[in-house]
Amino acid sequence: MANDYATLQSRIAAELRRSDLTSQIVSEIASAIEYYQYEEFPWTEASMVPFNTIQGQRYYALPANFLRVTDVLSQIGNYTYYLQPETEQYLDRIDWGNTFWTSYPLLFSIWTNQIRLFPPPQANLPVQVKGIIQQLTLMVPTKTWGATTAYLLGDTIPDIYGNVQQCTTAGTSGSTQPVWPTVAFPTGSTIASAMIPPVAGTVTADGSTLRWTLVGTTSNVWTTQAEELIRTRALKNLYGRYTRNAAMAQEMAAIEPVLLSNMQYKNAQRTALGRVRAHL
Repeated sequence: MANDYATLQSRIAAELRRSDLTSQIVSEIASAIEYYQYEEFPWTEASMVPFNTIQGQRYYALPANFLRVTDVLSQIGNYTYYLQPETEQYLDRIDWGNTFWTSYPLLFSIWTNQIRLFPPPQANLPVQVKGIIQQLTLMVPTKTWGATTAYLLGDTIPDIYGNVQQCTTAGTSGSTQPVWPTVAFPTGSTIASAMIPPVAGTVTADGSTLRWTLVGTTSNVWTTQAEELIRTRALKNLYGRYTRNAAMAQEMAAIEPVLLSNMQYKNAQRTALGRVRAHL
């Protein structure tokens, strides 16, 4: 099993027995991840830390890397209940915009990376949002971090968490590594997030002038938990589109749904043990 992006690329190239398809392999890995990233797998699920509503406030920011909201929960006393999803257009029709009317929210919609609650909530009602998280882009860094080392614009390094940092302001690194980002916090929101990868674009100061920007990662769940599924789909497309090997493309096409089914079966087994709900 490949544990990082570079190993995954090398393994695909070896199976193809081709050394001249580097850019195509990169493209098809990205395509395979994009195809499956909205699926509900245990390793792409995340749960935000419960936040308290503000009286009459309808909209609350979501983390930038939330791909899809699956569940929204609130609480009345000791009773936890699910809010029902609706479209933004439907809530527009039934919400008259009153500022004095508040209640327990029963419905929610998603709009411009915000969650909208309806009816407008009372103050201090706990709300928890669960969903699917977009993983950081897989990358292979060009350099490594070193103390008091000069870096040029565009240089990339792995940080201590395996994430890839890109030099966006050239300079010299400090004597010790800076504090790299590990958890995402939505800007302009009282919501803190949990179990969520850091958001791409986070800037880290290093030394007096050097600045790093988070752009990707050397390894994530797609190279660990779902490596075989991603590799098989990438190989299917590579055989079909570039090597013109129809027989191998068909073989990979037959294997891919079996791998997905096996992963769904494992999810169902976890559900039977009361660990997670089914993802079918």
